Amino acid sequence: MQPRVRAPVAVAVGGKSLALPARAFAPVSGGGGGGAIIDSGTTFSYLDPTVFKPVAAAMVAAVGGRYNRSKAVEDALGLRPCFALPAGAKTMDLPELSLRFSGGAEMRLPIENYFLAAGMVQGAD
Repeated sequence: MQPRVRAPVAVAVGGKSLALPARAFAPVSGGGGGGAIIDSGTTFSYLDPTVFKPVAAAMVAAVGGRYNRSKAVEDALGLRPCFALPAGAKTMDLPELSLRFSGGAEMRLPIENYFLAAGMVQGAD
């Protein structure tokens, strides 16, 4: 018997589902593209822009001005969004990211799975 495969149907940031197009996780027939693959063995996740842009915008909105964006770090690392740790702070309070699946399952990701503590980046502010 084949295991039942369920595709994500939604992404939530800070517990709030994002408005994503219905096709965001749908495979493209004939071309081998589209859909979603969750691979816990890769270093970085890659999201289609139809998913990444709303997720990144929701992360920025959820931070709500508590932390400054670091454009220099974004440019140096090629990762977005990046936030500067306030002077003297050891931690940051960042929103939870979760994948929601058909059938009601939810995968809450540990923060280290979607944010990277970069340390000092040469040329950054």
